[in-house]
Amino acid sequence: MDMDIEDEVVRLFSKSGLSEAADLLKGMLITSCDPYVQNIIKTFKLNALVVHDEWELFCVNNRVSSDHATYLDKFKIAVKKNVNELKKRLGNTKTITHQYHNKPTLMFKFLFSHRDQTLQNKIDKQDEQEFDEIFDFSDVPTVEMVPLPNNNNNNNNNSTDNNTDNYIDDEFEMDLTEDNNNNTFNGISSGLSSHDKQQSQRAIRFAQTKVPSFRFDKRQGADEIVQEYVGERLKSKDIAPQQKMIPKIIEMVPPSKDSGNVDNTPYPTKYMSQTLEGRTKALGDSVLKYYDQFQVEFDPVANADPSNEIQRAVGRIWLYKTGLSLTSQFKLLGNNQSSVNTFSIPNPNEPIFSGQVVMVEGKRIPGQHFGCSKIYYPKQLEFLNSNQRSKKDSSCYIIVASGPFSEYENTLYHPFKELCKVIENKRPNIVILNGPFIDESNQNNQFLDKSFEEFFYEDIIQPLESITSTQFIICPSLRDVQHDYVYPQPPFKSRSKNTSSNIHFVTNPSTLLIDNSFTIGLSNTNIIQQLELRLDNGKNDIKTTGTPLICEKIIQQQCYYPLHPAEVPIETQFIDSIKFPSITPDILIFGKVDKPFIANSNEVLCIGSGQLMNHSGKTGTYTELIVAPGDEIIVHRSKVITRII
Repeated sequence: MDMDIEDEVVRLFSKSGLSEAADLLKGMLITSCDPYVQNIIKTFKLNALVVHDEWELFCVNNRVSSDHATYLDKFKIAVKKNVNELKKRLGNTKTITHQYHNKPTLMFKFLFSHRDQTLQNKIDKQDEQEFDEIFDFSDVPTVEMVPLPNNNNNNNNNSTDNNTDNYIDDEFEMDLTEDNNNNTFNGISSGLSSHDKQQSQRAIRFAQTKVPSFRFDKRQGADEIVQEYVGERLKSKDIAPQQKMIPKIIEMVPPSKDSGNVDNTPYPTKYMSQTLEGRTKALGDSVLKYYDQFQVEFDPVANADPSNEIQRAVGRIWLYKTGLSLTSQFKLLGNNQSSVNTFSIPNPNEPIFSGQVVMVEGKRIPGQHFGCSKIYYPKQLEFLNSNQRSKKDSSCYIIVASGPFSEYENTLYHPFKELCKVIENKRPNIVILNGPFIDESNQNNQFLDKSFEEFFYEDIIQPLESITSTQFIICPSLRDVQHDYVYPQPPFKSRSKNTSSNIHFVTNPSTLLIDNSFTIGLSNTNIIQQLELRLDNGKNDIKTTGTPLICEKIIQQQCYYPLHPAEVPIETQFIDSIKFPSITPDILIFGKVDKPFIANSNEVLCIGSGQLMNHSGKTGTYTELIVAPGDEIIVHRSKVITRII
């Protein structure tokens, strides 16, 4: 090698979490990672720069934020699979390590393949010219958006539209079709599963994202009202400011009667611990619990008799063949009509989606086909019984905000700090904060001066603990880099037994009982937008008028995430944990929505608070909710205001 491998390993990998300053002595790495990393470099005849670059991508793909040394064996396997591609990059990087050994700023410019404006202003023109002479940027991929492979076989590849929304999807999509068996990814043969391939593309898309420059202190319209909802039976005296805010009692409602205490629920630590057959079976078996949830009676034994003229079947709507609409032909996963293969609905505008539990009624058609004359949806669960509610004399004031909580071009968390000022000034009873708190799409997270977990507890949770007059509910997100990527998500762990009593870590999703008075359901996924796309068949105006309809479908399915195949990493052995408990929540709050909304759907107050920072990198919104005392249904005695932060 043309370089001192040991020095390069020390310099590069100490910046990536593999060593601490205390472990460095005269440029020698004395941790157990040092010989292992050098062995990878020597074995595959690479250099430290290329291996470091591959390690950064490996950490993103595998969500590595701590215990880095335990991942080195997997990293070596990943390097071996991709060694040919890495060697192609080797020739372009040999000279740069010599010339810029003492110039880490220029080295970082190379590693990220683009020039950050802040760093560029700090580099003088001489270094800039010298850098360009040594390395020809014409051979480096530019940071332009590259469309992902399009499975729709259209010919619109020449579009010049630069809207990054066409290429960015915050949640991965699990494709269970038969066309997803190709083991080649970007021309490289691998043994990766389809989930792994899509996660790799997901990381690449985030790495290539361009975010427009935005200064939070120059924002416009702060505290302006975006939308407002006032319950028809709300009285002005019930929403008057109180001289003394009364703390509210918060309890988590177990997902089901058999789950016991929600805090003892054994959540998984990783996704896809079940086989594809096991997940499919779990989805089919879960249909049994819906048999008594329809307006008409369903008798599995009587309906299995082929001699009956009118028959009924219950199951999950499932795609029959790619290219066919669900209404024209679909399967029913878990249905009792084993002799019937496919079903059809005569109304092409029927709002159905894959994974939806339905009951169909009709006649069997020759050729083992079932023509549906009627379709039934599950009944809505009852609200919390009035005998179980405590009557209150004061209103409850709640603020709801959803991440990201920082600008995309830095990690200063100005929006979060501004939100804390709002909370201190308005003194709500409860604040509901939905993640992501450390957003995986923020490329500047790598420049944090502490681990993700330390930053989360020291810079986000500790400031909240000091606001003792307010109870805080903390709900995680699948985009939180410091938390488990699995759905349902377990709550964040208390860092110590000394965690303040005003901090409540809850699951995603979760159902909360507030002061024994009313219930709130929290769902921090992109389910609203995902169902909007599935229900939009081009013949209805679902995008402008369909939010109440989408919320209605979620309420009917008695489930926080009824879409299957899911676009989130559902662990099906815990599928009961994403269902409503034995009641329908009075209020449904959806944490991850692109645009804020307020809707009354089936007497349920549905709220999408928007995001504190939206996907374009500009300031977003938060929501204020006031629930007044009384005996009326919650949606009729509530006031909701969405404001710009």
